[in-house]
Amino acid sequence: MKLTTGILGCALVAGLMTFAANNVQAAESASSGNIVINNTLYSPINVKLTVKFVDGDKIKTASATSKDLLADLGFDTKQVKLCLGENQVVYVVNKKNGSAINISSNMTVNADEQISTSKSSGKDDENFSYQSEGTVTVSFEGNTTDFVLSGLYSASLSTKFNSDKSTENVKTSAKTMTLSGNASSEGLGENLPASGSASGSGSGTLQDL
Repeated sequence: MKLTTGILGCALVAGLMTFAANNVQAAESASSGNIVINNTLYSPINVKLTVKFVDGDKIKTASATSKDLLADLGFDTKQVKLCLGENQVVYVVNKKNGSAINISSNMTVNADEQISTSKSSGKDDENFSYQSEGTVTVSFEGNTTDFVLSGLYSASLSTKFNSDKSTENVKTSAKTMTLSGNASSEGLGENLPASGSASGSGSGTLQDL
């Protein structure tokens, strides 16, 4: 993986509801950024990692984005997006054909929710909103780089039910405070001090079957 200058990003999905499978124009929605595949919402996430390393007699900084991480795993970054699906599982979604590849063996997002609040409103409680905050650990193991970072996150989820169409409009968003930990990168060294940040969002319409 080529390191350049920067921070880490990842989006958390706060308690997404599960619906029955129904393929919804996956490739078209993936290209627009509102990614729904087999009736599951995938939220695009942005990643940037910063590490400190010694070069001669100087301490220098290098960084990588989510595109660098995808490239390190061998993906064509012009074709795919890094996304979070249900249960905090990380996927690589192909923007051209709408396929979703589970990469949990290479990257994980583990959130520990510590506080949350929710409310319903409207006729028959068709509107629902949810907010949560807590701690999160993000880990990555690529071909040339690996890291483990942890810190605080905040996330939100909102849904609106359309009884006429039996659909649920879902929106999610999340961000982290500064994450910190250690990283190793080929050519730079091992157990390097690292920091990062994470953010992402997604929206889409799901069938309530």
